[in-house]
Amino acid sequence: MPINPRLLIAAVTALCACALLAPARSLRGAESPTQGASAAALIEKLGLHVAPQPVRERQGWHSPRIVLVNPELHELLPQLQQAAPHAKLIEMSAASARELAGADAALGVCSAEVLSKAKQLQWIQWLAAGVERCVQQPLVRERRMLLTNLQRTMGPSMAEHVLGMMLVLSRHLDYFLKQQQQ
Repeated sequence: MPINPRLLIAAVTALCACALLAPARSLRGAESPTQGASAAALIEKLGLHVAPQPVRERQGWHSPRIVLVNPELHELLPQLQQAAPHAKLIEMSAASARELAGADAALGVCSAEVLSKAKQLQWIQWLAAGVERCVQQPLVRERRMLLTNLQRTMGPSMAEHVLGMMLVLSRHLDYFLKQQQQ
C-alpha cells in the first residue's frame, strides 16, 4: 500500500513536536521502557543521526512556547496541538506581530521576512528533505538555529513518485492525458 505523503509528514512532524516540545522533566527518564525502545527502533529503522548532545542541553535551549505553523498544515493543527500541548501553535497567516516576534519554533516556515521578525526563533522544522532555501538565509547561520528536516522519511514517497513519473514518460501517458482532455 503506498504511503500518503501528507500523513507521513504529519506523523513525522508530530513525532518531532513530541520530542522537542515536551517539558524537559518528561524527557529525562519519565518515559516507559517501551517508549524508549520504540524511539530507538524508529531511529534505527530510519537511519537517523543522533547528535552527541541532546537538543535540550544546548545552551539557551528551552521548550518552545510559541510555534509558527505553515498554512499548508491548517488541517493538521488539531493533531499537532495535541502532540504539543505545552506550546501555542499559530498558523503563520494568523500570527500577530507580537506572536511572530515571540515565536520560538517554526514548522515549515523559513522566509527572510519571518526570520527577521521572529527574534526569538531557535528551531525550524522543515517539511521536506532539502533545506537549501532555509540554510541560505543569513539569519539561520548567524543565530545558530536548530534546523531539522524530513530527510530520511521522504525516501519512500520520492521513490514512488520517481517510478510513477518514469511510467508516465516511458508510456507517453502525458500525450494520452492531453487527448482525453480535448
